[in-house]
Amino acid sequence: MGYNETIRAAKQGSRGRETRRHEPQNNTNRREEEPQVEQLEFQILYFLQELHTPLLDGLMTAVTFLGTGGWFWIGTGLLLLAFPRTRLTGICVLASLALGFLAGNVCLKNLAARARPCWLDTAVPMLVPVPKDYSFPSGHSLIGFAGAVSIWRMHPGKGIWFLALAGLIAFSRLYLFVHFPTDVLAGAAIGTALGYLVTAMAGKSGKYKGKGGDAI
Repeated sequence: MGYNETIRAAKQGSRGRETRRHEPQNNTNRREEEPQVEQLEFQILYFLQELHTPLLDGLMTAVTFLGTGGWFWIGTGLLLLAFPRTRLTGICVLASLALGFLAGNVCLKNLAARARPCWLDTAVPMLVPVPKDYSFPSGHSLIGFAGAVSIWRMHPGKGIWFLALAGLIAFSRLYLFVHFPTDVLAGAAIGTALGYLVTAMAGKSGKYKGKGGDAI
């Protein structure tokens, strides 16, 4: 049975039955989701599963790896930090990543305690290991947009490519069935806000004027 056939079988099997929950054993106070919202989000995710091809599977798993653990964005921040002309940008990137980790992974994920779609419907075949932390908000999306917006605010020309990458990473989380759409949207929104906040603080320092910053 091919990937798309498996997805169709999973969709049909999910109708008329209780959604299976595969959650961490210590999850005793998970917020119950609204059935209609959950149903709509699952429909979006199932539609995306129909788009799977070997080429896209390889691309999305590679793209999502760039956001895993924030290594790409941390490395980018450290690289920018190493050169005097881009040092302020590097500081902004790393600061926004640190704030994003605290806000998303430490606080919001544990407060919301939302189950991932791949926990709720285990019939969908996975292309990546099933994450063990909670779903809301998407850490990949949050960290990606925090770093990308920080770079874009300091260097609008080159920063647009980082924004595109952040968007692609966020989409990969839906394609790979590890996040709900609202997880990704919330992560992107929070990351964007943090990127703006950090660069605005840099502007108040007098070192950043908002028109190109320290040139890359």
